[in-house]
Amino acid sequence: MQDLIKCDAKEVERYISLLKGRHIDCKYKRVRLDKVCPACKKDALERQLDAVNTIKEIPIIPLYVCSDCGERSYYLTKEYLLYLVETKRELFDKGEAAEYEKDSKKFVDELKEYVIRIFASKRILCIR
Repeated sequence: MQDLIKCDAKEVERYISLLKGRHIDCKYKRVRLDKVCPACKKDALERQLDAVNTIKEIPIIPLYVCSDCGERSYYLTKEYLLYLVETKRELFDKGEAAEYEKDSKKFVDELKEYVIRIFASKRILCIR
């Protein structure tokens, strides 16, 4: 990769043309979470993307499914929630943005409580 950074445009195009049509033989491995299922306590959590039909339907907060018992769950840290707030500002109105600017910790804590309630109402468990 370092060599590509030093190349000029013609060299990069040549390199890419050499790669076209090459087949890389590998199998897709599902994304696994190194936590236990909150329902059955087994280490069998995989990211749930199979039911997603389009890229627009991929949830902002990743959902997981236990390959053993089938229960759905979510895993959300405060750091990831803070990252979402900072990178997805368009999801918040001006009032919410002002609240965040005033006290980001309080805003994120309150947002996490909302998320917990929403998932609880859909009977989706929280991974600890």
